[in-house]
This record gives sequence, structure tokens and C-alpha cells, in this order.
Amino acid sequence: MIEVKNLSKKYPNGEHQDYALKNVQFEVNKGELVGIFGKSGSGKSTLLHILSGIEAPTSGTVKIDGKDIAGFSNRALTKWRGTNVGIVFQSFHLIPTLTLVENVMLPMEFSKNRKRKRQRALDLLEQTGLFMKANQFPESVSGGERQRTAIARALANDPPVIAADEPTGNLDSQTSGEIFNLFQVLAETGKTVLFVTHDLDFYGKVSRRLQVQDGSVYEVHKTE
Repeated sequence: MIEVKNLSKKYPNGEHQDYALKNVQFEVNKGELVGIFGKSGSGKSTLLHILSGIEAPTSGTVKIDGKDIAGFSNRALTKWRGTNVGIVFQSFHLIPTLTLVENVMLPMEFSKNRKRKRQRALDLLEQTGLFMKANQFPESVSGGERQRTAIARALANDPPVIAADEPTGNLDSQTSGEIFNLFQVLAETGKTVLFVTHDLDFYGKVSRRLQVQDGSVYEVHKTE
């Protein structure tokens, strides 16, 4: 599903350029739940952003389902991202004036059939355990329920890849476990899930670990 070769990302720093990632290489299979671990500033979020098409690399190749997105223009990346990757952030990014079901419907902008979009959104909220709260607003539900809504929204266009950047960072340990269990279920159904986290409680639970330090992936390890 994902093949990364000689991936580097540099940012300007005065007269110099600093590496955020340097010569990264790894592969990920379909249906794997991949934990990306590392300290703040290690490059793990930059890696996730490149894999999800939010940023472009400075050099190297990033093949996802056979397509090298590293060579895409910004416009092409935006189009590709809309149907191929669902992104989940730490801060939920829900629109407070829209109900949960309306938030989930947002990515389905290309579908003109509102009834079909709403039914798809309701099905996803049922899958994430929020069907009974579909018509509530984000401020009236818990942080965990907001994050589950964000996951439902990420699934709206049925993307093969889910990219989550510190999705449990604002949640307590019990709720974090529930969110992680949901990612496990998604991987079991064939989604490839990339999961950036500081939380070592998940270290032994993922199907593959990527340890990032100073811009390098120094360990790619499958758990026993």
C-alpha cells in the first residue's frame, strides 16, 4: 500500500536548510496499524503530513497504492487527498455550528444527493457509536465523542488510508484506549492506519512501529 524511498524534507533556516526528514525508507502493507513514535520535533508529524498529502517532500518517492504522490502538484495532491486519505487531528477541527451528522457530511461535497450523503454520515456515526447523538452539536458531547465524529468524517469518502496525528493527545487514558480500539477495528476491515503518538501505552499494540529520531526512521519493527 505504501512504499517510501530516499525521502527527505528540508526547511529553510536563514542561509541554511535544516532536514526534518533525511533518507527515510520503509514499506507498509494494506490493513496494517502503524504507530509512528518519537519525541517532539523528531519529524514524525512531518512524515505523516507527507504521507497524507498535506506537504510535499524535498526529494524521494512516496508511492501509495502504486502512485508516486511526491511528484504531484498542489492541486493534484488536494484532489488525490480528498478520496484516498482520511485525516484525523488532535484538536478534532469540527465546525461548532454544525451538528455531528452535518460535520461528517462535509467531505462528501461532490455528491449532489443530500439524502445519500446524510445516510452515509449516519451509517458512519453508527459505526463509531454516535448514531443517537447525530443531531447534537460538538459542544454538547465529550472530547472522545468529538474525536469519534472526526474519525467518522475521515471515513466519509471511504479512503484506503487513515492518517491520525496525535488523535488521543487531548483525551484521558480510558477514552484514548477506546479511540485506539476503533483504529484497530478499521485496520481489521482493510484500512491502512498511520497513527502518530507520544503514548507508549500503544507501543506493543500496533502491527508495525516506526521510531523517528532527528529526522531518521531508525527502527521499523513488527511486534511479536
